[in-house]
Amino acid sequence: MHMDITNRFLKFREAVRHLWNVYFYVDAQRDQDWDLRDAFSVAYVALFEAIVMYRLPEGALPIAHLWDADTTVLDCYQVSSGSRELPLMIARDSPASGYWDHPISSVLTSTVDLRMISLFDWDTLGFRDFRYLRVRICRADNADLIGRDALIDFAHCDIIFRTKEETQQAGTSNGG
Repeated sequence: MHMDITNRFLKFREAVRHLWNVYFYVDAQRDQDWDLRDAFSVAYVALFEAIVMYRLPEGALPIAHLWDADTTVLDCYQVSSGSRELPLMIARDSPASGYWDHPISSVLTSTVDLRMISLFDWDTLGFRDFRYLRVRICRADNADLIGRDALIDFAHCDIIFRTKEETQQAGTSNGG
């Protein structure tokens, strides 16, 4: 059983954007306060559980804290698109080093399996839009892409929850 949970992710994104930008950002940026970022991360994880995971079947995974945001692939959240082609920024290196300039900048949606890692923003202590999803490429026609992380604009995304059984049947892995 799979279900489209894109709207849940959009609500979560809006909730954490607002919470950070209104209540945390000014003090965190002014004081370069990483402890405040970490305090926000506790609310970030709690909001994910309350908004995205609410009444999802067993096997739904919580999002990682912001300090671990690049380490955990959430296999049960498949990222796709209604479009034939999906623009993305792919990590130059695997594991990702922070450079998102791989020469391939789009893929055919039907040729890849993308799994959620986290929300992504370029600035960690400044104003945040959380415009992007960070995903892991678990399957691709181009073998060089498998296991790489990529950034996808939320505007291009559909997010599908897949049960543990569906994920195992598809043969997806964390790619690393």
